[in-house]
Amino acid sequence: MKEFISTPRLSTYKSLLKLKTDEHALRAYYWNKALSGALYPALQALEVTLRNALNEAVKNAHSGNYVNEDWWFEHIAKDVQDTKIRKMHANKSKHWIKADGNGGVKRKKHSYFEQQVLKVQKDLRNEGRTPIRHDDVLSRLMFGFWCGLLGSDFEDVTNKTLLWPNLLGDVFPNTPKNPKRIRIEKSLNRIKDLRNRLSHHEPIWKFYHLLPDGSSDYTKPIGGLTASLALLEKSYDDILEFIRWISQDRYDAFVDAKLDIEFRKLCTSDGFYSYVDKSKVENTIGRSRFKREAHKHVRSLQRNGAKVLAVTRASKAQLVLGVNEPKVKVKVELD
Repeated sequence: MKEFISTPRLSTYKSLLKLKTDEHALRAYYWNKALSGALYPALQALEVTLRNALNEAVKNAHSGNYVNEDWWFEHIAKDVQDTKIRKMHANKSKHWIKADGNGGVKRKKHSYFEQQVLKVQKDLRNEGRTPIRHDDVLSRLMFGFWCGLLGSDFEDVTNKTLLWPNLLGDVFPNTPKNPKRIRIEKSLNRIKDLRNRLSHHEPIWKFYHLLPDGSSDYTKPIGGLTASLALLEKSYDDILEFIRWISQDRYDAFVDAKLDIEFRKLCTSDGFYSYVDKSKVENTIGRSRFKREAHKHVRSLQRNGAKVLAVTRASKAQLVLGVNEPKVKVKVELD
């Protein structure tokens, strides 16, 4: 496996999770893959809920410049950047605009938000998806685009012509007390950081000590399984809470569909050890008793879902229910 999974990456599992063998490190790597897959439904639900809520709020707003505009996301990106360019010193604005030959000016480059919209439109044209519909562009814009719209660039406290603060109550009706843009932005950015770790195939259980300003100190990772699981579970709860801030119905539907069960099962010490070392699973039942009560325990797992059960014989784990145990062959020497 050495040519597929780097030694430093597996070494991270050994050092921070206090694992002693290469086999256990590889099993923990597979556990992280399963955990990442179980995290995705919540992130997907958040992204779609946020995007749709913002889209509806802007188009149906009682004030603002983009009421009933299907292409509001394109227009606001351009308008915000044009305003920033007009406020720039000439030496800086010349990097953004140039004369168009007709007495006016035209753009030389575009902001991040403009680039994202243009890229999606280009991709759709390359796929032959013409004419380009606003719904198709909207659905393809990246999560980072929607997170960025919570930034101060899209806030106009004086005239209330942009997104915030006039749409806070419409998009986030269930936030405690009065919703504040900066608070919501910080919460969403923490979730975005976790999503980026998942997208880059990094250990999603790996967290860092914080600097005085609240940012992560990437030189000081937090070690230990218990701390990692607690921090990851808190992050997951924050995702669901953010969904609830936007829509109680969307939150209830997600939980009622038991889409959080798999994650909560894996984000436990038993979930971890069911992959890494089944002899350390604490929730156990003897084989003889399990044979007598198999129907009851299988039904319990079906109903509750969020637990792992090891079946033992002579105090040794024979099999683990509730997870897909990986087959592991290790021929890797770690530094």
